[in-house]
Amino acid sequence: GQVLPIGNGAEDTILKLHFDSGAVGKDCAGNDIKYYPYPPNACADRCRATPGCVAMVTGPNMTDRQCWLKSKYQISGSNPDRTCWKKLS
Repeated sequence: GQVLPIGNGAEDTILKLHFDSGAVGKDCAGNDIKYYPYPPNACADRCRATPGCVAMVTGPNMTDRQCWLKSKYQISGSNPDRTCWKKLS
C-alpha cells in the first residue's frame, strides 16, 4: 500500500473516502489486530492494507500518533481520548 506523509492536508482523502466520520469520544475496546504509532490518516491507509481490518481507533485529533486496527466495529463506551472509525465497504 501507499505510505502517506505525516500531517494534515490532501492525504486525509483516504480517511474521508474509506471511513465514516468517526465516533469522537468513543472507544471500540478489544478485537485488536495490531497497534501502530500512526496518526489517523496513516492509520486509515494501514487498515485498508490489512486483511480483516474493518475499523480503527485513534486519538482525539488528527495529529495524535495512536492507531489500533480492529477486526470488529463495536463501540464499547465513552473515552474523551479516543475516536472509533468504521471502514466503509
